[in-house]
Amino acid sequence: MHADYLPTTLEGKQHRVTEECAEVIKELAKIGRFGLLSRHPDGGPTNLEALLDEMTDLEHAISEFRNDPSIVLYRKQLTYEADYEID
Repeated sequence: MHADYLPTTLEGKQHRVTEECAEVIKELAKIGRFGLLSRHPDGGPTNLEALLDEMTDLEHAISEFRNDPSIVLYRKQLTYEADYEID
């Protein structure tokens, strides 16, 4: 995804993770149906190459979500509460 189109809000980052998960599932389904090394009849990457690209996109989306300031702050709060047994 081009940097200009990356989401900046937590909700947008969540939606991107969802979308990337769906794309990984789609590529896995294509592999199940057509095989790992199959390509589209018009050419392009193999199903394996497409899957690995989508997995890289998913890993990036997860990282962006996980490192969002709202999530970082929430995780710190949970750690603090656990350390001091705050309910």
